[in-house]
Amino acid sequence: MGMKEDLVRTDEENERYRQLVQANRRRREQVAPQDRSENVSTIPK
Repeated sequence: MGMKEDLVRTDEENERYRQLVQANRRRREQVAPQDRSENVSTIPK
């Protein structure tokens, strides 16, 4: 049976998706160190 052809991405769509994922990862890595330092909470003793 298989998947519907209109649901399967083309090679070009796959490449665009990979580039988008890589860009999002890079952006998250740049933002993450700043967020981690701001969101660290200390527990008073």
